Amino acid sequence: MAMFRKTWRHVRLLGRLTAWSAGSLGCLFALYHAASRARGLMAPYTGELSQTHILFGWLFCPLSILVLIWVWPSFVRRSLSIDSSWLKILRTFVAVLICLVGAGLGTAVATDQYGPLWTWVLLAAAAGSLICLVIPRLVFSFLRPNVFSRDVLSLNLKLRAVVAARCVIGIALVGVIAAPNFLRFSSRARTDEVRLNLGAIRAAEQAYFNEFGTYVAADPHPKKTSGSAGTPWRQREGETVRGFDLLGWEPGADVYCRYGVTVRYRRGRATAFTAEAICDFDGDGVHSSWGYIEPAPGFSIGIPGPFAACPSIGAYDRESGQYRLRWMGPCDEKSGQTIF
Repeated sequence: MAMFRKTWRHVRLLGRLTAWSAGSLGCLFALYHAASRARGLMAPYTGELSQTHILFGWLFCPLSILVLIWVWPSFVRRSLSIDSSWLKILRTFVAVLICLVGAGLGTAVATDQYGPLWTWVLLAAAAGSLICLVIPRLVFSFLRPNVFSRDVLSLNLKLRAVVAARCVIGIALVGVIAAPNFLRFSSRARTDEVRLNLGAIRAAEQAYFNEFGTYVAADPHPKKTSGSAGTPWRQREGETVRGFDLLGWEPGADVYCRYGVTVRYRRGRATAFTAEAICDFDGDGVHSSWGYIEPAPGFSIGIPGPFAACPSIGAYDRESGQYRLRWMGPCDEKSGQTIF
């Protein structure tokens, strides 16, 4: 019994430390990047943090520091004349709220700037603190309110409902903050498919030109894509994909975009090719397009892509605001986004 009580105290301590750390670091993480971006020290995000995220950061950073003072509850209780049980309730609620909001803020930045690793770390911290800090207390207080009277909150039914509602609100809050950014990351991962496949098509065309002195035109394929789900490259066994089979290229997985290649000829000689992809990641009927336009050696004029999205002057370079040949990128200013 004594060993179990000791283990229980360690679990509570671990939950508090996780909550304070994740919440404080998450808020500071968001504020640091917002300040760096405002001072011009960091490139703008593809999907910017909203003013609400920054406001929550400013509100909860000082609050997270205040919670660190509550590590010494007796000091706070003497200073503020707060009843010990209410102090535990308030401390638990604030710690969990800070953890969830901080994790949401950190997720908003991490998803957009660093990819999935930090996203899952912060979400795991939030979930871990919720499991270690809140759920055991609620379970013990509902089932056996007199067990471990020094460690478990003595809650009446009304107060238990309030605490449970606060936990639900906290979970909903982190979902509201983090979910849109996670969806943005999911869409961005699909844009990586475009860059990878267009790069492979470019390499295949260049290799074919070096060997045979011409480029290969390829019909748009697949015929259609669902947008929200991957489409098999070959709809049936043995299906012929005109152009791409001759080129010797095939994606290694299902695709979210349609691909095609056009070739410009002059007096029977291939002088340029354009590889193009058109996608509708979110399935709303609004398409985004990417392309790569390369004239043959000795030529400086490209050709529009098979979907008529990319102009013959090149793909769009967001950094310079100009269209460039031999540049892989969106076909215009509106394309190349993850959510559009």
